[in-house]
Amino acid sequence: VMFNHDLILIYGKHTIDKNQVMIEHYRELTLVSETRIQVTMKSYRITIDGEQLHVLALGKDEILLEGSVQNLAFAYEK
Repeated sequence: VMFNHDLILIYGKHTIDKNQVMIEHYRELTLVSETRIQVTMKSYRITIDGEQLHVLALGKDEILLEGSVQNLAFAYEK
């Protein structure tokens, strides 16, 4: 999914407990818990709800998340 040159890749592995979400060009990781992760982008916020969520890798401009993703929501911010 592309929004304003930001890239969100969702990798669905063969088993549910191996789901991964790669987010590139993020601004800030604002909330991390086992059931919710929020990431601020340039003009919107991504909220990921699920179970056993955690940050697998954190780079300068990309985040790799892992866990059982149940919902992925986008909220535009002004």
